[in-house]
Amino acid sequence: TPVEQELNEVDWKLALSEKTEKLSQHLSAFSNYQGGGFLVFGIDNGKLIGINKEQTTDIIKKLGNIARQNLEPLIVIKHSVLKFKDIPLLFVAICESEEKPVHLRRGSIYDSYIRSAGQTRKMTKQEVARCISQANHKYEDELALINLSTKEVLNKLNFSAYFDLLHKDLPDGNKAILDVLEADGIIKSENNYYHVTNLG
Repeated sequence: TPVEQELNEVDWKLALSEKTEKLSQHLSAFSNYQGGGFLVFGIDNGKLIGINKEQTTDIIKKLGNIARQNLEPLIVIKHSVLKFKDIPLLFVAICESEEKPVHLRRGSIYDSYIRSAGQTRKMTKQEVARCISQANHKYEDELALINLSTKEVLNKLNFSAYFDLLHKDLPDGNKAILDVLEADGIIKSENNYYHVTNLG
């Protein structure tokens, strides 16, 4: 049976297109997609064709150049050749970017792309704004309590239970306790005061 074509996280291809602009858009879209995605080479209209070593080398080189030169911020690409029904296919994984949206370098932040209904399309301005909001402000990093003294923050948090759950010895002294809690994202310090995050 033919391979299913309409998937947001996978794009099947026989070979590498000469259309650098279109490939840049695909890489942008997968980098902006939750969990990232895959380009799989060696499939033509759902039929397994396969790929050779020379094609693989050429594809990886060109995609690497496009990722470095055409996109901002830089993205992470991994690849592997795997056999399916004894036919070699090139799987190129485009990792979800920590910094979003990934956009075309020659344009603005609004030249960002996303996967939708198995296709790559340009983001709307609202989607770009939402992408920025979600990437830069994770719920667990937002502040639940602000401007607490050392005594107040230690009274608010059941830190001894926290260290017990982690099977860690309780640090010696308040400063050492607070340093560990801050390193773990439980609290944030600012101008001699402490803020408790939603994670805390």
